[in-house]
Amino acid sequence: MSELRELFECRLCFGNFFDNQLALTPTPPANELYLSRNDALKCEVFPLTLVMCSDCRHLQLKYVVEPKRLFSNYVYKSGTSRIFREHFAALAFSMKELISPSSLIVEIGSNDGTLLSELSQNGFISVGLEPSRVLVKSAEALGQVSIEAYLNNESVREIKEKYGSASAVIANNVFAHIEDMNSAIDCISELLSEAGIFVFEVAHLLQMVEKGLFDTIYHEHMSYHSVAALIPFLSNHNFEIFKIEEIPMHGGSIRVFARKATKDSSMSSTSDYLKRELASGINSVGVIEKISNQIKVLRFEIMKELQSIDDRYFVFGYGAPAKVVTFLSEMGLKNLGIQAVVDDNLDKQGKFLPGTGIPIISSSEIQLMIAGSGKSAVCLVFPWNLGDEILAKLRDFMPSNSCAYSFFPTIKKVEF
Repeated sequence: MSELRELFECRLCFGNFFDNQLALTPTPPANELYLSRNDALKCEVFPLTLVMCSDCRHLQLKYVVEPKRLFSNYVYKSGTSRIFREHFAALAFSMKELISPSSLIVEIGSNDGTLLSELSQNGFISVGLEPSRVLVKSAEALGQVSIEAYLNNESVREIKEKYGSASAVIANNVFAHIEDMNSAIDCISELLSEAGIFVFEVAHLLQMVEKGLFDTIYHEHMSYHSVAALIPFLSNHNFEIFKIEEIPMHGGSIRVFARKATKDSSMSSTSDYLKRELASGINSVGVIEKISNQIKVLRFEIMKELQSIDDRYFVFGYGAPAKVVTFLSEMGLKNLGIQAVVDDNLDKQGKFLPGTGIPIISSSEIQLMIAGSGKSAVCLVFPWNLGDEILAKLRDFMPSNSCAYSFFPTIKKVEF
C-alpha cells in the first residue's frame, strides 16, 4: 500500500489526535470507476478512519490515499446538475458586489468550467486550476482558460507571470480535498493582491452531524470543516474571516469570505456560528461516537424499511456520486439486488461502481430495462442533495405501483 500514508498530526495545526477514532468499513477510492464488473469487484480498498485534533478540533481522515490517484482522472462534473449551474450563476453575479468588473478571478479546482463560464459572462477575467485532464478539456470546450495543474508554487508562478495578481480566489468544495492545507493557503495568499479576497465553500460539519450525512466520508474528503477550526487556521496564515453565508449545497455548506488581516481586523462575523457549534458539541471528541451511533441507527431503519423489497420489484439507483460507495458499504446494501445506477454524466456511463460492480447507465437504458422486466420499480436516490431534481425526472418514466426512496436527513418514500 505505497499509495497510502498514515497521518500522525493535524493537517491544520500539527496538533495531536484524540485516541478516540471511528473506523468505517475500508472502501476503494469512491471516484475510481471501472470498465469491467470483474475489475470493480476486485478493486483495492483502503482504511477509512476519522480522527479529531485535540488542539484545534479539526475532524479529518487519519489515512490519506495518494492525491494523484484520487484526482488525476476525477470525472465528477458540476455542470451536470441544474442546481449547481444555478448556484454558480448566482455566485458569479454576486462577485460584482465585491470586486470591480474585468478583475482577475482564479478558481481552484475549476472542474468542468461551469463557474469559470459564469464569471466570464459577468465580465471577469477567469482562470481555472484543475488537475483532472478530462475536466480541463470540458472547460476548454466552453472556451475557458483551465490550467491542468495542482495548486502549488509552480502553478501560482505561471498564473502571476501571465495574468498578474488575482483580485479574488475562489475554491468551492476543494478544501476537503487538499492534503497539505498550509501550503495551499500560502499559495492562495501569494496569488492574491494585498486587497484581494478569498471566497471558499465547504460542507459544514455542523450540518453533516445534525443531518447524519455520514456518506460524505470518503477518501477524497480528507477534512470535515467547522468554523471553530477554520478561524485559527486562517489566522495563522494572516487571513481574517469578514463574512460567512449559509448555503444549501451538499446538504448544508458555508461560504466563507476572507481577506488578508490588518491590525484592525475583527472576527465578530463568526460569533453566531461558534455559538451554534459549541451548543451542538461538534467540536468535542464526542462527535465521533455520535456519528458512529447515527450510522447504526440508520442501518437498522433502512433494513426495516426495505425488507419487503424482493424479486417482484426491479431495483435500481439514481446518481453515482462518490458518497454512494460509502453508503452502500456501511448500510449493507450490496446484496439488495440493485440492477444498475443511472447517472446523467456521460463520463460515468458504461462503467462500474468500485466494490459492488454495479453498472452505471443512462436514463434511456434504465427505462428499457424496467419495461423489459415487466415489474414495478424501486429507485434508491443516492445524491440526496439533488433529490427534488431527480424525483422530477423519475416521474416521467416510473411505472405505476413504483416508488423511490431517499435517506437523508430522514428516510423518505415517494410513490408513483
